[in-house]
Amino acid sequence: MQKKYNMSDMGRFVADYNSRLFVRPKSWMMFIPFVGRKMYQKASLEEHKRERFERELYLAANELIDQKKYIEEMTPVLELFYSNKKRKRR
Repeated sequence: MQKKYNMSDMGRFVADYNSRLFVRPKSWMMFIPFVGRKMYQKASLEEHKRERFERELYLAANELIDQKKYIEEMTPVLELFYSNKKRKRR
């Protein structure tokens, strides 16, 4: 059963997601043999996800996209994010 979320929950999620410790992609990462490219790819993906979450929240908050559909599509992402957070605390 999925929990019912609202726009303020979405805003908290974006803030929580942005507050996670992560490395921003840097060009020097590419020069580290073997692991550098993987580090850069992961950091780049995280940066892209952050930007996308912020952009989609902005569009939904300003009613440029359907808020109900946005919340429905983001519900699995929120549940996964918060369930992973709880598992890491144990």
